[in-house]
Amino acid sequence: MKNLMFIMTTILLILSACGGNEVENVEETNKEEINEAEAREKEETEAREKEEAEAREKEEAEAREKEEAEAREKEEAKKAEEINNTVADFDNLPLAIKVHLATSIVDERAYAHDLSGFTLTYNLEGDELFVQVHSGVGSGHPIYKIQIDSEGITPIGGIVNVSAIDIEETSVDSTTVKKEELYNIYSEYKDTYNSGESNVGQDDSLPERYESMKNEIQ
Repeated sequence: MKNLMFIMTTILLILSACGGNEVENVEETNKEEINEAEAREKEETEAREKEEAEAREKEEAEAREKEEAEAREKEEAKKAEEINNTVADFDNLPLAIKVHLATSIVDERAYAHDLSGFTLTYNLEGDELFVQVHSGVGSGHPIYKIQIDSEGITPIGGIVNVSAIDIEETSVDSTTVKKEELYNIYSEYKDTYNSGESNVGQDDSLPERYESMKNEIQ
């Protein structure tokens, strides 16, 4: 009888131990699943936050780029308007002053000078301007040919009597000078150019003299 009770007690202890292990195993499994779920949720949250941050950065970059583009366009439009206004200001100057400014490109005696002691003669035929600065005596006073268009002034060539019988071509810089550049020169030396207006006069013979002298050396 005692042996039977001992055996039954032992069996009960064994069964109890097995049941405890199963509970522990279930608890461990549940804990791992919870940890894995939390890890996945954390990864998904981090990925979502990263994606949202990248989207915000892209939107901010696009907004900055748009703002900068608009600012550039506005600045370019402002500059274009200023240039157009300056070109209009040049075109509205008295002809004598425009001729004086154009001559400043080819003859340094006319640059920022009121032409006292000199006379500036000119002839304007369409878009061709012929000019000569001279003192009234001697030779060595070149006649210059200048092209004028809506954008600027372009020196074409020059011809000069270096003596009573010798004629030479005068080299010129054929780079076009914008009207706004010439107007800026006028703005800086306005009083000087205004004072020189009385020393500017028309000479219809300049184109013919220019071509005749040029033909003699060809």
